[in-house]
Amino acid sequence: MKINGVWLPIITPFANGVIDYDSYEKMIDHYLSYDISGLIPLGTTGEIPVITDVEYEEIIERTVAAVADCIPVYVGLGGNYTDKLLKQLKKVEKYIHCWKKMIIKQHCLYGEELQILFHCCLKSQTRHL
Repeated sequence: MKINGVWLPIITPFANGVIDYDSYEKMIDHYLSYDISGLIPLGTTGEIPVITDVEYEEIIERTVAAVADCIPVYVGLGGNYTDKLLKQLKKVEKYIHCWKKMIIKQHCLYGEELQILFHCCLKSQTRHL
């Protein structure tokens, strides 16, 4: 898949300390009307460290439902703990509509931990794509 055009790293809106899913879905609808090429939830906008595993998966589910196969989705994987990253990868794998995974490398992932994570992602891509 060739990446071109405008890909939006969409923010996750919060209201009163919880994710505002209604606003999130409205933002997706709004940006889809501008003919973007792809969407990047949970990318580099900083929310991954402050959301739960359940919220992480809920954002993916709602994103996939909102785009309805109109555009591809790259889902961000990030964090400081390799085991958590591998759990995130397994959650993303359930959604075959998420064409790719985007790893946000953390400063503390080095050597063997980083190699393990990349190996798992490569295996995942060859299985589903």
